[in-house]
Amino acid sequence: MSLKALIAPPLTAHILGDARLKRQRDKFEHQRQRAGTPHIVEFFHDPADPYSQLLQTALPRFEARYAIQLVTHHVGPPNDGAAPEPEKLAVYALKDTARLAKKAGIDFTFTPTPPAQDTATADARREQLGHYLGGMLYYGGEWYWGLDRLHYLEARLTELGARHKKTGTDFIYPRPTPPTGTGKTGVGKTGAELHWYLSFRSPYTAIVPTRVKALADAYGAELKLRFVLPMVMRDLPVPKLKRRYIPLDTAREARHMGIPYGRVCDPVGKPVERGYSLLPWAREQGRGYEYA
Repeated sequence: MSLKALIAPPLTAHILGDARLKRQRDKFEHQRQRAGTPHIVEFFHDPADPYSQLLQTALPRFEARYAIQLVTHHVGPPNDGAAPEPEKLAVYALKDTARLAKKAGIDFTFTPTPPAQDTATADARREQLGHYLGGMLYYGGEWYWGLDRLHYLEARLTELGARHKKTGTDFIYPRPTPPTGTGKTGVGKTGAELHWYLSFRSPYTAIVPTRVKALADAYGAELKLRFVLPMVMRDLPVPKLKRRYIPLDTAREARHMGIPYGRVCDPVGKPVERGYSLLPWAREQGRGYEYA
């Protein structure tokens, strides 16, 4: 076993762990209170981005609920390294934001808008703080992307006592709940298929297998495994800021779902290839999910 394989898991477990996060938050709040500054939430708005537009429509409700100071920065779109195949993402984003808005009960229609101009200062601020996308909220060392991450920030501000009285306890975008389905359990009962696009290098893949299986089982759908090659193994650039943010976002999701996560050892290259080499055989035996 390489030295990297020995060192990486305990190191990443420390970086992504609850104890470090709590210390980071406590330190920030202590410094904020000593300075007498309000809860400053920074919004990095890309006007051409559907996710950013959708989040913007929710922010008046957000400001009304919490004792915050909202600062808006107009930023440019991400580069190709941060968001490869932007044309496909743009098409998908329209469908996805429509679904998110419906779930949140928000009347939203995307308005085609050109990218913001003269964004150098705002872009530099975003990079300095550690991100690369629009539609982002930043508070106290942590990032919250889009409407469907807003509940994390709401929960944090509520815990800090920043929620105004008589504004209820609900969130603007409700936390996702485990699937309950229709009761038509059993593979193939409904004729539906659930296609799971997984990567053995993806942190997000690592935390969703039980939920994916539960979703398929709840609706009697056949689970289809569709494995994809990691981006760097397809010669696609992955910016440093993206490599830093994704594990932190995954850790937060895992923490919310009660899933152990953090002891990361990067399998890029031969380990991924070897893992994938057996997956077709496992699927033929009807054990693809168990193997994955």
